[in-house]
Amino acid sequence: MSYSKPKFKASYGNFINGKFVEPIDGQYFENKSPIDNTLIAKYPRSQKEDIEMALDAANAAKEAWGNTSVTERATLLNKVADIIEANLEEFALVETCDNGKPIRETLNADVPLSVDHWRYFASCIRAEEGSATELDQNTLSMNIKEPLGVVGQIIPWNFPLLMLSWKLPPALATGDEYDVSFLGYPHRHTFHFKVTIQVFHDDRDIEFIQFKRWMEKLYSGTLQLDYKSCEMIADELYEEISIRYPRREIWIDVGEDGENGSHC
Repeated sequence: MSYSKPKFKASYGNFINGKFVEPIDGQYFENKSPIDNTLIAKYPRSQKEDIEMALDAANAAKEAWGNTSVTERATLLNKVADIIEANLEEFALVETCDNGKPIRETLNADVPLSVDHWRYFASCIRAEEGSATELDQNTLSMNIKEPLGVVGQIIPWNFPLLMLSWKLPPALATGDEYDVSFLGYPHRHTFHFKVTIQVFHDDRDIEFIQFKRWMEKLYSGTLQLDYKSCEMIADELYEEISIRYPRREIWIDVGEDGENGSHC
């Protein structure tokens, strides 16, 4: 089956307070598709003033949204899921065009899972229960759930719609307002252990030496290089699995889901 490149407007604004608005200083950047390097559209290069505008709008709306009933919030979340599902192919094409992911992945994973997340959180708040505990004859302890207020989130480049659907529905479901921005480029090398450590060098010998020291101390963790998970293969198993597993993981989402061990 063949697909055509989706159509885009020449440029888009920031979506604030229910409408698209131009960036305050008028700066835009070009977003090109990694598929063929053609221009998708121009998007705002937002500054502090644009963020302040979004925060002001969110703060102005938080009281009204926080006071909506669970039924209303669940209905709206389900409506979003219905709209995404009704336009599944279009969303999948846009996602593929934007980050170069195979269309089979966006059609069968990213977009359907996004739909499921919206419905999941809509169902969670309908089934949520409170609790009350009798501390003594004159004291009753109650848990009262209240919205925190405005929530800000940054969405990674590799799963834009899916990550948005992990973060936005629970905030809206609990009555919080939401500001979101998208990250355009991947992070550099990162180690994940008990504490996340960001390193900014390209010398992998240094990284493996440090990893060896951690493992000698029996720390539990994984090594991540170029935002991909590293393959650690024992000598006696090399012939059996050294080709099969890395090859499979290289081609999952073109390595965008962090399972590409080919760098090691």
